[in-house]
Amino acid sequence: MALLVDLEKTYLVDIGFGDNFRKPIASPDGKSEDISGRYRLRSSATGQDTYILQKKDNNDWQSMYNFTKHPRVLSYFEEMRTFHQTSPESHFTQEIICTMATKNGRVSLSEDFLSITDGSSKKKTKIVSDKDFTHKLMDHFGIQLNNKKTKKS
Repeated sequence: MALLVDLEKTYLVDIGFGDNFRKPIASPDGKSEDISGRYRLRSSATGQDTYILQKKDNNDWQSMYNFTKHPRVLSYFEEMRTFHQTSPESHFTQEIICTMATKNGRVSLSEDFLSITDGSSKKKTKIVSDKDFTHKLMDHFGIQLNNKKTKKS
């Protein structure tokens, strides 16, 4: 699902796609640059009203995803939502992960590592125990677990 907002122009404002752009990108051929990288929208050769989001990786533009401006009802996405929440093939059900954009980068916590990106600096710290995980979850995300059991237990 891509989120489009119509103001004086149409903007892609898709904040739910992981470590991705943070500033709205004008459609159909807009560009954006922020702490997470350089992005652009392009019309796709696959069809009318089909667009592609790309991110600059070194000197090449890498395709992130395609979308159309054709409106969909929320139930259209039900099958994939269920897959991501329940399937053993979904990476969301295979590991514990918590991630959040920060002013200068991102903080991510998995069951094995805490990663903090601040500008061009990245620090990765090994999680040594369930207690360590629980403390880092509270310290960096303000989340306190009611059930102390994690995948490592």
